[in-house]
Amino acid sequence: MLPYRGWVAYSISALVSAIGENKLLALDPDCKCKVIHAETGYTKDNSSWIIGRTVRDFPRWRHPNVEAKTVEIVTKKQERLKAKDPDAKLPPIEGMIVSIYKPSCTVKAGRIERD
Repeated sequence: MLPYRGWVAYSISALVSAIGENKLLALDPDCKCKVIHAETGYTKDNSSWIIGRTVRDFPRWRHPNVEAKTVEIVTKKQERLKAKDPDAKLPPIEGMIVSIYKPSCTVKAGRIERD
């Protein structure tokens, strides 16, 4: 065992406790959402920081086709609402958005490339 390994572990431990109050990630999620198990339908409130950040940033990284479909669905909902009430505003969202992404067959696994 190399003699400096203990110092590296101590340095990281000291840094994390001094700056991050012994936390590497935030405890509370950035974005409140529901997590639904697709097979069983079991639903619970999100308590994961990573899932919250993924949901919060979804509009930035989603595929343009998902954006177009979402706009189409919300616009149709607005038309239905306007038929009942001419002063109806654009609804924020129609329902749940599910995006399924397929991994690339041309990029070798483990190789980092820009999209």
